[in-house]
Amino acid sequence: MKQSKQEKLEKALKNTKASFAVEGLDITDKEEKLIRAKANGEITREEFLREVKKLHGLQ
Repeated sequence: MKQSKQEKLEKALKNTKASFAVEGLDITDKEEKLIRAKANGEITREEFLREVKKLHGLQ
């Protein structure tokens, strides 16, 4: 059975969260919201990078 784009995104996020947890890290709700927005085509790559930098005080 073929997975939908949303199902693939959910699986990728779940796997990423698990990988981060192994390293003692986590993905915040704001970060997850940005990832979803980029994956769903709601924001551009440039917007995504700009917002991530803002979240982490790099801009």
